[in-house]
Amino acid sequence: MTLTTTLQKKIYTGDGSVTAFAYTWLINTNTDLKVYLRTIATGAESLQTLTTHYTVSGVGSAGGGNVRSAADTAGTS
Repeated sequence: MTLTTTLQKKIYTGDGSVTAFAYTWLINTNTDLKVYLRTIATGAESLQTLTTHYTVSGVGSAGGGNVRSAADTAGTS
């Protein structure tokens, strides 16, 4: 049996007002996504925690859904 995986990556630049960021592929559980917050000025990245820093919609949908940030995203990507 062969198992194939495909990594998908989306990068958005935060502006402090947009809190929903779309993804366009199927995920089976909300933990299938990893969300990182990068500070543009320093390049430092931090792994975000589901339900603390963000929520996920569209689980099980072939068209994807949204990651909704719980924090101000200005100056981040």
